[in-house]
Amino acid sequence: MKQLIHFQKLNKSFLFVLLIVFMVTLSAQSRNDSARGIRAPNPSEEFQLLTELEIDSHQAGLYHELKEKLHSSKLEETHQDLLAHALSKVVSKVPISTYRTRTITEQTGEDSEEVTQYFEVTDNGFVESANSESRVYLADATTPFTIDGDIPAEDFGKGRVLTENDSELTVRFIQDVNFPAEESSIDFLKDMPFLNDIQWAIELTIDKKDQTLKRFSSYLAKPIRKMFLFTVKTLKATYDFEHFENCNCVGVKERRIEAVGSLIFVGRLVHKSTETYSEIACEQPARYLAPWVISFDTFKVQF
Repeated sequence: MKQLIHFQKLNKSFLFVLLIVFMVTLSAQSRNDSARGIRAPNPSEEFQLLTELEIDSHQAGLYHELKEKLHSSKLEETHQDLLAHALSKVVSKVPISTYRTRTITEQTGEDSEEVTQYFEVTDNGFVESANSESRVYLADATTPFTIDGDIPAEDFGKGRVLTENDSELTVRFIQDVNFPAEESSIDFLKDMPFLNDIQWAIELTIDKKDQTLKRFSSYLAKPIRKMFLFTVKTLKATYDFEHFENCNCVGVKERRIEAVGSLIFVGRLVHKSTETYSEIACEQPARYLAPWVISFDTFKVQF
């Protein structure tokens, strides 16, 4: 009964947050100084500043590391090679650059909202907003050059080919998410052991000719249900990629997020957002921030 009363007191904004926090892409803990009250690492501790020639060598090393991890999969050698090439190009670097974001958000009970912002990736490892004085540490920022680290390297063995034609290859991976509900800071989640049985899917679509990532999707493989309380039917993030000529790299053109569920006493809840990146301009000659070490551990959903 206490749980039902607690649900009745929740406002819709919080309910949407509850749906969306399941998204891997939105679950990272920020290391921003003002948000956490602790020192963010020096960029030199985690990132190195490389020229275009140096980044080629860095990316080649990452390709070989990914190929090694892909040996555990049942994918054909040619498919492993395509994956390693495509992934190494999108997780190896972030160019010093400026860009524009246009975000359209729609959700149940609210008017559609549109926000335009301008950002700069600086050579000291931060992403700064031109609309305000805020800045976010690069490791915690969403940029046109990042896919939030959802690379299923530890689950490559669970990958299989979904579709393939002369121009494209799509591979799907299933991950088992271990959500420690009993350790949650949200009280009513602690009594929900079924949260330890969440399956997450990742799909990668690769351009075979250019060996580049065309689309990346991360989504809930099956609905989450708690009898009489709530259902989370859809949680999905999709990234569409293209080649940015003046940056000499592949990046995100558009990022879409969708969350659909229902809650007792409230009904159906829908949240959709589309973020489009444009006016992308990179420093010339190009320089890139590259992590000293890239971790391919599977993600953890954290509350």
